[in-house]
Amino acid sequence: MANNRLWRVLSAGYDVIETVDGTTVLKWAISEQPDVIMLDLIMLGSDGCTTLGDLKIHETTLGIPLIRSSYLSSDDDRIKAHKMGASDFLPKPWGATIS
Repeated sequence: MANNRLWRVLSAGYDVIETVDGTTVLKWAISEQPDVIMLDLIMLGSDGCTTLGDLKIHETTLGIPLIRSSYLSSDDDRIKAHKMGASDFLPKPWGATIS
């Protein structure tokens, strides 16, 4: 992710932590209480939907805003993420022009 445009923009003004699987995200979020979590739908281990659900039912992470980002960006995918508690959705690729 270090070569990614979004990573470069965010890391210029924020502490950005990258994890590769849902289990690590959950453990990290419980211990660190971040201001926001950006979560991909496709991850190793526990997928993004499962991780999103786990974050939204855990008492210490319930209030953390979650932005879901994915190549899977159909209306159904967006609605599902919103119903599960995602605050917003950022479609990939991040550098693409959105009309």
